[in-house]
Amino acid sequence: MGSPIPPLWSQSKRPSLSPPPKNFRNIKPNNSPTQILSFLHPCIFSTLCGRLKITKHEDDDEDTISCYLKCNNAGVLFVHAAATDITVANILQPIYLPPILHSFFPLNGVRNYEGTSEPLLAVQVTELVDGIFIGFTINHVAVDGVSTWHFINSWAEICKSKGCLQI
Repeated sequence: MGSPIPPLWSQSKRPSLSPPPKNFRNIKPNNSPTQILSFLHPCIFSTLCGRLKITKHEDDDEDTISCYLKCNNAGVLFVHAAATDITVANILQPIYLPPILHSFFPLNGVRNYEGTSEPLLAVQVTELVDGIFIGFTINHVAVDGVSTWHFINSWAEICKSKGCLQI
């Protein structure tokens, strides 16, 4: 049997990612991709496209290391998958998490420190018989809980908007 469904929780900290710029509201459907990118550039979570960088400081007496986000545009992972025999009810109805659920999240089993070579953000869209499941994995070294919700809310706002984005 799977694990019991965990309760939702939140953190009460200030977001560590930048807020949308003022010109974010000026995005229109007829803008060119270049214009849209210029509007979004300050707020598209570009640090999540990088990798972790670990530097060893062997010259000091304590052999310390430092870790930082290297904004090198190494990219995020996007996966499109199909579960042709799974329905939304198969996921939502059980009291315990069905084992198949783990396969709906990319980079399953990747540890935070592996962000030196693995993406800091991965998104997977899985087509079900009667719906879709969007799962994502985000490295906790790069964002905290509040920043994760900021990312989710920003993404949702972009997806549901028509014309100008209202954030």
